[in-house]
Amino acid sequence: MRQWRRAVVAVAVTAVLSACSSSAARTRPVESTPREGGTATTTSAAPSTAVAPDPLAQQAALAELQTYLDEWSRNGPEVAAAGFLVPSQAQCSAQRPCGPPITSGQLKSACTWSWESSDHFTLLVTLALHFPGSTAAWNEGTNSRFVTFSRASGATRFLLEFNTGPSAPPMRSTCS
Repeated sequence: MRQWRRAVVAVAVTAVLSACSSSAARTRPVESTPREGGTATTTSAAPSTAVAPDPLAQQAALAELQTYLDEWSRNGPEVAAAGFLVPSQAQCSAQRPCGPPITSGQLKSACTWSWESSDHFTLLVTLALHFPGSTAAWNEGTNSRFVTFSRASGATRFLLEFNTGPSAPPMRSTCS
């Protein structure tokens, strides 16, 4: 069952990222959006000399994000936060909860907001979240968030930092 789930996540992430890997350099390389049936469609812009984001790093980061959503739905926000979020967002308490429980969460689309390196970049993601009760700062259904992915050089796992707005203006945004 676990291998099946990983295969499904890999296919979904590949669909979301298909736009990010189609060309080595573009002004706005690609934006991926869902279409009927849960697969992603992509749009691209005219080529330029800008350096393109690393599609393999993005694929790994988005797989990590989906794994975080799966953990959040299975084991609750505190367990998921401890394993996936940056330390400043992973410290939960009664005064600062990590968020409400979810019944399911799915990555729907992603576009590159800023790119520093394969170890540090920000994506604007759209998630489909479903809650058994209170949604707190989230919405039932569609939610868009800026997620900064960071990892130590050479590490395989990313830490995630969620924000409702960007921490910096776009450097090489693929978002329209």
